[in-house]
Amino acid sequence: MAAVWIRIARLWRIFATGFCFSVFGIGGILLTLLVFPLLRLFVRSPDTRRRYAQRLISLCFYGFVLLMRGVGVMSWKVQARERLNRRGHLIIANHPSLIDVVMLIALMPEVDCIVNAERFRNPFTGGPIRAAGYINNSDGPELIEQCRAALQQGRCILVFPEGTRSKPGKPLDFRRGPANIALHAQADIVPATILFSESTLTKGDSWYQVPKRRFRVNISVDTPILVQPYLDNCESVPLAARKLTQDLRQYYIDKLAAADKLPEDDHSRSGRGLKS
Repeated sequence: MAAVWIRIARLWRIFATGFCFSVFGIGGILLTLLVFPLLRLFVRSPDTRRRYAQRLISLCFYGFVLLMRGVGVMSWKVQARERLNRRGHLIIANHPSLIDVVMLIALMPEVDCIVNAERFRNPFTGGPIRAAGYINNSDGPELIEQCRAALQQGRCILVFPEGTRSKPGKPLDFRRGPANIALHAQADIVPATILFSESTLTKGDSWYQVPKRRFRVNISVDTPILVQPYLDNCESVPLAARKLTQDLRQYYIDKLAAADKLPEDDHSRSGRGLKS
């Protein structure tokens, strides 16, 4: 009998997950067709429109997370949330799941994001992304300058150093872009660590491949990592970016290893890194 109830519960979570993602997609289309056109009509200032759009997206994402929790798909816990809203900081996080960005933006009323170019063309996400003024990661050399200007204006930027979701069983692969942005803007880095109790919505997973039980998410935010020592102790910005990227990767290796959530190939690499 217990096995029957477990199967029924899993079937419910499959249905509930599909329902939640349908709501997400429909919500994105409604925002694009109805809400953001009204925002452009009644709010003249581009900067004010961007801020309003970001706040609205954050509110909608928070509602989406509450929906997923309410239907029994997930639960979550956030530690030191207030550190996410430090002005003029670069926010980074590991990227184990499809919904990481949704949860983080839900916690930050105003934040700029570096977004994959494909998201701009997606009918469900393109409208909100453009309205919020998110940054296209295909902008090439202009990307660092856009980010530097935003950070020096006191805005926050969210970016995943891996560039895409982590690949189960593969080593963490960090890119130098976030380090270059932080160093050129002289903006300190706020690291968030996202831990899932069950593997779900990972790279290559379909939405209906739900875990055997409701998954729990723990998001912890540490104190800022200062970038000035890297500029002081390295001969050039490229060398500083290389060193900072290595230390950020080691930081997450240590964090994930401590929680037993490190991809298998990285277990042997756990060692000394940045201290929280």
